[in-house]
Formats: sequence, structure tokens, C-alpha cells
Amino acid sequence: MSFHLAAHSFILPGISSEEALSAWAQSGRPIDAKAEILFDKKLPMMAARRLDKGTRLALEVSLSLLEGRKADALVFSSRHGELPKSEKLLSIIQQGGDVSPTDFSMSVHNAAAGTLTIREKLCIPSASISSGADSFHSGLIEAYGQLCSGAESVLLIDFENPMPPMLGDSFDHKFEPFYYAFGCLLTKGKDISIDMEYQLEEEPSEPSSLQLLRALSLRSPQFCTYGASTRFNWRCHG
Repeated sequence: MSFHLAAHSFILPGISSEEALSAWAQSGRPIDAKAEILFDKKLPMMAARRLDKGTRLALEVSLSLLEGRKADALVFSSRHGELPKSEKLLSIIQQGGDVSPTDFSMSVHNAAAGTLTIREKLCIPSASISSGADSFHSGLIEAYGQLCSGAESVLLIDFENPMPPMLGDSFDHKFEPFYYAFGCLLTKGKDISIDMEYQLEEEPSEPSSLQLLRALSLRSPQFCTYGASTRFNWRCHG
């Protein structure tokens, strides 16, 4: 795969500036998931309150990347998506209660993509990807496929919500999922190239998208990002 990375943006716990991002990247430390999350709010409160927090962060990053820019396609990747809201609905049903139509409509995996396209009146293709620890890598493959299919620019957003208490026990993670969102706008070009390898790896201790963010902050010319069954070898030519 080869493309141009036109822009990227993020919302992370405890990191609200480029200086803090650089310090984190150089330290090699994991994200402090319990740190405060600070960001410029672009979504109106009435829209934001309908969303799980991780989904809201995904939309906030999307809106920041779309300011003054255009996307011909959208790809959202999330390992667990709206699982917290799904558990809430199942609990209400089990207790014989009434399900909120709003909660029901926002419990599907493509809630973030649907909300963004409706809000911004975007009549463009969108995809919502889930592939375990390889979700971001799978999202990159989908985004590159959109570029090869004629899109001039593709917005790719990776985000997460922490696990709900009951369904969360069904998943085995090397790290506890936490709120974050990372996004990038890909356009046609050859500034960045990736070789893909499919091999069983130990599940990484950091999401693949944040591995990429760390390398971008360090301006590394060559680096690798890992999933559980994929390894991407990156080369930056610009």
C-alpha cells in the first residue's frame, strides 16, 4: 500500500498538546488511561449526550479533520464499538424494562459513521470495521481499497470505549481498553508505503493506531505497527 497522509488528529487521556504528545512518544510509556481527557468541543451538547464517550471522541476527531478538508469516503475502526450501550440494552430487556429508541439506534457498530454522515450531510461511502486487535490495520486496508476504487481522499478514524462490566469479562486483553480516538486523512500519493505481513503475533500492549501516532510524533522514517495477526512495515519517503 502507498498513500499520502494529509493530516492526522487525536484525543488521548492526559495528552492535550503537541508538546505532551512528543514527551509521551519519547518516553515509551503507555497511555495513562485514568488521566483527564481535554479537547476542543465541536459537537453540540444535545448531539454529544446521545453517544458513548469513545464514540463522541471519534466524532470530535472527525470534525477537526474535516475543517477545511474534504473526504470522499469514511472508514471507522473500533475493536468493541458500542458494546457498553449494547450491554445496557440487554440488561434493561432482561429486567423487563422499556428500551430507549435513542439507545437502540446508537447501539450498532456503525453508530459513529451514521451519526457523522447525517450530521455533516455527507453522501459518501462509509464502513465500520471490527477485527479484534487488528481493527486499525483492517481499517487501513479498507481505506486503501477506497483510494484504489477512485476516492481521492479517505477519512480513517480508530476509537475505543472501555469494556462494560458483564460482557467485558468475555474478552481477554493484554491491556484494558480505554477512551481514545485517532484519525487520519489519506490521499493518493507515495509519501508513505506499507508492506503487510500476516503472522500470529502476541497481542500488542498498545492499540495499533497509537503505535502509529507515536512513530509519527518521533518522525521515524521506518517503523512497524503490530496487531495480533498482522504486522505492517512502514516507510516514510517524504
